[in-house]
Amino acid sequence: MTGSGFDPASVTSFTVTRTSFDATDRTLRLEYCFDESLAFVETITFTTPTAYSRTRDQDAALMRAILLLHATAGVSYYKCAAPDLIRLTQPLGEHTCRELEGVYGPGLHEFAAANGLPLPFLPAIECEVDRHHPLAASRLPDRWCIPLGGGKDSLVALEALKELEPFALAINPKPWVVEQAERAGVPLITVTRTLDPLMIQLSGSGGLNGHIPVTAVNTAIAVVGAYLYGYSRIGLAIESSASEPTRLIDGIPVNHQWSKSRDAEALMQDAVREDVDPGVFVGSVLRGFTELAITRRFASLPQYHDLFVSCNAAYRKDATGLRWCGECPKCRFITLMCAPYCSREKLTAIFGRSLLDDPSAIPGFRMLFAEDKPYECVGERRESAYAMTLLAKDPAWQESHVVKALAREAGTVPGVDMGSSLLEGDPEYRTLIPESERIWSFLGGVSAR
Repeated sequence: MTGSGFDPASVTSFTVTRTSFDATDRTLRLEYCFDESLAFVETITFTTPTAYSRTRDQDAALMRAILLLHATAGVSYYKCAAPDLIRLTQPLGEHTCRELEGVYGPGLHEFAAANGLPLPFLPAIECEVDRHHPLAASRLPDRWCIPLGGGKDSLVALEALKELEPFALAINPKPWVVEQAERAGVPLITVTRTLDPLMIQLSGSGGLNGHIPVTAVNTAIAVVGAYLYGYSRIGLAIESSASEPTRLIDGIPVNHQWSKSRDAEALMQDAVREDVDPGVFVGSVLRGFTELAITRRFASLPQYHDLFVSCNAAYRKDATGLRWCGECPKCRFITLMCAPYCSREKLTAIFGRSLLDDPSAIPGFRMLFAEDKPYECVGERRESAYAMTLLAKDPAWQESHVVKALAREAGTVPGVDMGSSLLEGDPEYRTLIPESERIWSFLGGVSAR
């Protein structure tokens, strides 16, 4: 730092330094630094009390899970300068190192593109590889944990597995997320993640800014929680479309949802299974389904329709009671997914107005199936286009300004003619997901209109 601000180019390395865990108040302290000068300290506190008692093997696995989280969470600080070299002071397993190559590589492609950094983005990672013997499962209880983010997908996952009495887990939860767990009748584990204020300061005084693969961090937090509360299955709620690159830049895939992609999930699964605990499952229980299929099932869960929130504006620190802004790609995409299965009155009640009747929203809806798809958590181009063609056949929506303007164009999007398959589960994932028959049954009856 200088009197005139922070110069990212002056930083040559980022180091993942020390970590500690206070078992009494369930708080992690994660430390990092730039060039051994600018230091960061993050704290993560599992605020919900627990009566779970760990075995010696589970204590050892907890320490390995903390190392995975420590290295992964560092991406929040690394991005302030994005130096060419990342150093890790603790030996890490081979699969954890590969997971980090993804988090700090393709996981930062959107960030790199936004800041004029070269693609593909490939910082060097200096780490001693711990070539440990194969690990034995620590025998955590056979119980699920469903991370809640506030949107419809995690509520569908929670309902699909609710009979198994899962935990829900939320990080820095908004009030509506707490109420979702209460309404579902499941115990909620709350986590407080406190970023170092210096990171905020650097970001506002010359540091680099941009999107990071936060789902990887949140998943690693849930893995640590397994040893504090006693669960062995972490059921994420990520649909198949998260794997589609948002854009191609000079032939390089840039995916806003990289940390939700199947590639990222596989890297995390390998890191957990091989380097933390082979008895822990982590993965999306909705990976075999599209947003459209999931939304159709969500439409039959009216108890949550007034509680789900996906608009990013509602999650900003300065948000004042806002749930849906009605102006962003997420609001438009969720509207487009819900409209085939919800009445006009229902959508108006959720969003406060009918976005599909707004002529000024036409360009924004068009972008959902355009080549320059927005850098947001929205579905596949063909999925958005197919939903628009469904609305064109629906008397309730076909005269809406947006539908009339875009239905013909949507019908020309590559893959839209295979739209009916978007409403069916991909059988490939039945062998990859525990309780897959229960999940497929819950989303069953999903078929083309």
